[in-house]
Amino acid sequence: MDDSPALRVDGVTVEFGSLRAVDDVSLACRAGEVYALVGENGAGKTTLMNVIAGVVRSTRGSISVAGRPLPVGDTRAALQAGVGMVRQHHTLIPSRTVAENIVLGHEPRRGIFYDRRRAAELVAGLSSRFALPIDPNAVVADLPVGLKQRVELLKVLSWDVRIVILDEPTAVLPPDEASRLLDVMRGLAAEGRTVLFISHKLKEVVSVSDRVGVLRAGRLVAESAIVETSIPELASRMIGDDAAAAGAFLGVDEGAAARSARAGAGTPVLAVEALRVTDADGKQCVDGVDLDVAAGEITAIVGVEGNGQAEFMEAIAGIRDVASGRVSIGGTDVTGLDVEARRQGY
Repeated sequence: MDDSPALRVDGVTVEFGSLRAVDDVSLACRAGEVYALVGENGAGKTTLMNVIAGVVRSTRGSISVAGRPLPVGDTRAALQAGVGMVRQHHTLIPSRTVAENIVLGHEPRRGIFYDRRRAAELVAGLSSRFALPIDPNAVVADLPVGLKQRVELLKVLSWDVRIVILDEPTAVLPPDEASRLLDVMRGLAAEGRTVLFISHKLKEVVSVSDRVGVLRAGRLVAESAIVETSIPELASRMIGDDAAAAGAFLGVDEGAAARSARAGAGTPVLAVEALRVTDADGKQCVDGVDLDVAAGEITAIVGVEGNGQAEFMEAIAGIRDVASGRVSIGGTDVTGLDVEARRQGY
């Protein structure tokens, strides 16, 4: 691996009014390296990556790529310098095809006209090269979230960037898709590209990274080779030095948890029975779900995007009609009530 920096960040600071989102951060990444950036929500990770990608203009500091200064606040200049970013939230045009999205901004042409066939051939070549199979002619709106993520990555790689930034790339992916993406990241590094990625999934960080940096309150508070750290140590650097500090950050401790459990005993404050809900197209997206939530309890609803979580919560809140089943609050059936009635105490 070449030890000379492919990317250097020197004293970058970003201020939004009185808020200092990034505070005098300096780091250097080599070609062929996977560099992970971790930290709490709001630590400044995405803002820093947006500065590198030209999306956000820094207040102070400088960035260089392969020893050349990078213009600030210019995404096209960043792309032309070999820096591309896959953002956490999709930036695709849903009504357009995969190929049209990927070549947007550098479309192949036959004379003055867009060359649709050549675009599809280019995308097929990229898909094969990076082991990211995709139909160039598919409409993006029809794709599941995992394939949309694939399109975003191929869109960046179509510019032949040498520095690939991934912001929470596996956040909405199922395990098999996440594993495939980690393999792609290793492959990109093996080609001599630099991969920077943001993640809260520390198991992924230690499995794929060469080095890791920890941001806290906008400052780079730690940086180390991945072989010289561990998941508990990274967690400690992110949110505190011990379990008590972590508990204080989260706002809970063992006593609070026990009190919450005792308070939650008895009749559920929310009871959902055999709930079935359909989406805007009339397709069943919630199929016979039962759920009890006790007073003083925090219940998380998780799953890959598009698996009915939003519709389930909307049905509980009264925003969406239910196909069948029952929602009770405090022992009272509120299934037929609207949002206002539920808020006013049913």
